[in-house]
Amino acid sequence: MKSTTVIKLGGSALDNLDPLLDFVQRCEGESVVLIHGGGPQISDYLSRLGHQPKFTNGLRVTDDQTLEVVEMVLCGQVNKALVTALQSRGVDAVGVSGPDGGTLKAPLKAEGALGHVGDTPHVNTDLLEGLLHLGFTPVLAPLSLNAESTGHLNVNADTTAAAVAVALGATRLVFLTDVAGVLDRSGQVLTELSDADIDSLTSDGTISVGMFPKLEAALHAVGQGVATVEIRSPEPGPGTILKKGTSSLV
Repeated sequence: MKSTTVIKLGGSALDNLDPLLDFVQRCEGESVVLIHGGGPQISDYLSRLGHQPKFTNGLRVTDDQTLEVVEMVLCGQVNKALVTALQSRGVDAVGVSGPDGGTLKAPLKAEGALGHVGDTPHVNTDLLEGLLHLGFTPVLAPLSLNAESTGHLNVNADTTAAAVAVALGATRLVFLTDVAGVLDRSGQVLTELSDADIDSLTSDGTISVGMFPKLEAALHAVGQGVATVEIRSPEPGPGTILKKGTSSLV
């Protein structure tokens, strides 16, 4: 039985897809689920519409108009661009979003203070496991059903990736970023990072607000049994790796 790797791709990496595609192809022999963001593309489209993007602790405040753009950009533009790029490399990719097959269902985050934003989603793995069984690579857009299945919620892609990895019993979760890993005060990659280090580097501003959801998701995944979590660039190199049974990133 193949091991499962969940890969989360940030929207900033879409400007240079070749390293991502190389990374996916280096996972040959594993079952791969790809989950993507699209933050820069969403913000760009909102700006073109004269709508100023707003964030709270790294999470996008999602009003009615923003949700429409999130749906359009994530499920249409970004998802299909990734599927097409993977197909061009011979990877049998299938694009889906959280509402498909009831894959993601989330409660409202912060009692609606952020608008249409979901908290950690419940993951129904039936569709993903079915696609993997057939030899396909699912490419999942992190849009979710709300708790009543009457509408959609914007869910952070890092949080979604961790939830999917846990639900699938994945052995590996990889957060691909546009930097080589978590950086220290001098800009060097931290190969070891404890909880105390995270608190220290966050309080002095070394770790940016945008990294908060990624680190929270990584720690959650390890705590829930994912054997290895990596925060890294798709380029060959060590990155920052969190392993099961340790309290630090090594």
